[in-house]
Amino acid sequence: MKLNKTKLLILSDWYLPAVNAGGPVRSISAIVTALKLDFEISLLTRDRDFGSTEAFPHIEADIWIKKDGFRLQYISPSKINEIVKREIQLDYDKIYMNSLFSFPFTINPLRNLSKDDKRQKVILAPRGMSGKGALELKSIKKNVFLFLAKTLGLYKDITWHASTTLEKNEIQQVFGNQNIIIPIENLAACKSEKFFELLKQKGQLKLIFVSRISPKKNLLYLLEVLNKIEN
Repeated sequence: MKLNKTKLLILSDWYLPAVNAGGPVRSISAIVTALKLDFEISLLTRDRDFGSTEAFPHIEADIWIKKDGFRLQYISPSKINEIVKREIQLDYDKIYMNSLFSFPFTINPLRNLSKDDKRQKVILAPRGMSGKGALELKSIKKNVFLFLAKTLGLYKDITWHASTTLEKNEIQQVFGNQNIIIPIENLAACKSEKFFELLKQKGQLKLIFVSRISPKKNLLYLLEVLNKIEN
């Protein structure tokens, strides 16, 4: 165990027990599991699930909670800007942001980190939001925002976290040549279970869709195509 651990602040709109936000929640959970032995992790998140107007029951908001090897704070809506603004100015070595377009957990913090030495601490994971398909949803609003963000240097001097080479290319297409990292180590919480091969039976099709329901996932189109296939 390291005596002087790197102090890592994670900003994420949603965290466990949230489930409605899909993959990004699991990604942050995996990062915490993989790094908590070597990093001093503090995590700020909302006090409710994606799309919910109710706070998580039995979880006290706006205070630090000690978890298994890290600390966590669920923030009520009225306190998000105040608490995040205060925390990002403290003596953290790295600040990890888990969204491209989140106002309380990415955009506003980047605006408040105006000094270059502060911005160089930031690692931002766009979580697929820089891809062509994602940018085509509400495209006018997103393109106008990205134009202004790049003009004002909102994402200047930060480090990008790409999950794959494809996402690295997507980031470069939108933001140009940037400092981008692609971790090669498998995260501890993402280890796959034992794989069992299933043999395809003629005349039968078994599919499983593992994702949140979103226009970006194009599930409706898949169902429409499958419906046209003759037995």
